[in-house]
Amino acid sequence: MVLATALSMLSAVASISMLAMITDAIGKVGAGQFDFKYPFILFLSVVLAVMLFGFLSQFFMLKLSSSVVYAVRKTLLQRILATSYEKIEKIGGHRVIATMKTDVETLSNGLLIAPQFIYNLITVLCCFGYLVYSSWQLFLFIIFFVALVVLGTRIVLSYVNIHQKALREYEDTFYSDMNALNKGGMTIHLNLNRRRHFYKVLMLPLFEKIRQKTIKEELLIIGLDTVTGTLVFLLIGAIVYGFHVFLPGTEAKIVVSFLLVILYMVGPISFLMGTFDDINRVQISLKKIENINLAEPNELRLPSFEQVYIKPKVKLLSANNIFYQYSAQTTTNSLSSANTSQLQMANDLQFSLGPISAEFRSGGVTFIVGENGCGKTTFINILIGLYSQKKGSILVDGDTVGEELNLLSYQSLISTVFVNSFVFDHLLTAAGDIAEDQYVNGFIKKLQMETKVSCSGGMLSSTNLSQGQRKRLSLLSSLVENAQICIFDELGADQDPLFKHYFYNELLFDLKRQGKIVIVISHDDQYFYLADELIKFENGKVISNE
Repeated sequence: MVLATALSMLSAVASISMLAMITDAIGKVGAGQFDFKYPFILFLSVVLAVMLFGFLSQFFMLKLSSSVVYAVRKTLLQRILATSYEKIEKIGGHRVIATMKTDVETLSNGLLIAPQFIYNLITVLCCFGYLVYSSWQLFLFIIFFVALVVLGTRIVLSYVNIHQKALREYEDTFYSDMNALNKGGMTIHLNLNRRRHFYKVLMLPLFEKIRQKTIKEELLIIGLDTVTGTLVFLLIGAIVYGFHVFLPGTEAKIVVSFLLVILYMVGPISFLMGTFDDINRVQISLKKIENINLAEPNELRLPSFEQVYIKPKVKLLSANNIFYQYSAQTTTNSLSSANTSQLQMANDLQFSLGPISAEFRSGGVTFIVGENGCGKTTFINILIGLYSQKKGSILVDGDTVGEELNLLSYQSLISTVFVNSFVFDHLLTAAGDIAEDQYVNGFIKKLQMETKVSCSGGMLSSTNLSQGQRKRLSLLSSLVENAQICIFDELGADQDPLFKHYFYNELLFDLKRQGKIVIVISHDDQYFYLADELIKFENGKVISNE
């Protein structure tokens, strides 16, 4: 940073020296005293110095700004990964995506123009210094004019800032609607009324708002650029036509010098004025990043694998008086805070789970059953540490998770297949390494998927399969991880009878024989008899445990 700034100053000083030489040459030509040879060689040397120092200063600034962009992206990603799943759900995945894409991109663009901004700023400041040295009286006239332009620019940009903030909020809404289009695409394409509502009620008004705000913002910026560009010539005219009136003793040589410097500053000043809009955008993006409420800085560092303690053998997993209640904020954010009856009704409708106590033993298969919405998945999310219980504790062989056993070490013992599991291309072992192809392909054959997919270099040949087949790929990933606690949420859904028979009668028995703790959420009541323990949920409570 210091080296780049020093080089920028040298480049600016060389530029001013070049302008001074031209001014001096003009004066000598008018007096008939100009010597061409040696001054021209010196002038060429100064021009080369301007080019060299300017290039080097921007090169070092570019390296610095690129490093800052990398650090910002790295830190933000660490914050996202360090933030609990429960908090990410409350924030909204679309907001996180919008921040990671739009705000980081805006911040990146802003930082990448920093080298030119600093270079041009130093150039303008050095030019001002030269003008003060030449004639401080004439400089006062110029700086008063520049101050008026800057003040007017700030007033206009305050209105631009209002439109930019609104546009950034529309970005969040846009990503939310696009997420709905992605996840609900089948329904939207099938149902004409839903498609019409999505198109006319949700998207078109949003597009119109974005269009109007964009036009207003760009008109203000275009008007600002046009006026400031014209005012430069007004300043030049004021100096040429007015210096003999306001400052009659000023030499013509000094006036020519002022004109040359001002003309030279047109480019740098225009660039600086143009970056005000980028600075506004960067400030808005920084506020969005700060306000997204991700993990605090002391939670940013992700531990290495060696820092995560993995118990060699888990014999007992216990849930002790677990209680959880969904926050009213997630369902009342659209309600007016003044409408207390609505808020009270929303609080009364909050789903609560528990208190629940349960034990899961090594070499045992536990089925968790019940109607949809009874709390099975919520309980599992608490059990595996994705949600934080309001009361109660999770224990592994008597060690409390979060106290004697840290959460990351506990979660390293678990492998899950969720209802809507995302299938990653790469398969990882329990140690976090890329799995061996022969090992993976053996499981692929057991899962009856060898005609659909294969593994090469630890990477699946395809994940673009049916929903039931993608669930099998999630199961494949779980088996490759070889965790001690295996949890399967509605894995039997979307599967053919042959695979269901294999999963319930063979695979679960293999896992049980290996001494794993196996928990299965299921509606397949014809296989309930295979469970060592059957826990039934209803309205967030355990109503039977057999």
